[in-house]
Amino acid sequence: MPEVAVTVIANGEKATGVGEPAVTMIAPAIGNAIFNASGARVRALPITAEAVKGAMKA
Repeated sequence: MPEVAVTVIANGEKATGVGEPAVTMIAPAIGNAIFNASGARVRALPITAEAVKGAMKA
């Protein structure tokens, strides 16, 4: 996964989510890594060992 830089900018508005945009890239990166390593495509969260094993049998 490429390096992700998150910058928090103070703008006087009410606080909302800060780190969520960066977090959304983690699950797809892990799913792609699992696919590259095992050939199993897991398309649902949470990614568990059972889900990977089930996808490998399919």
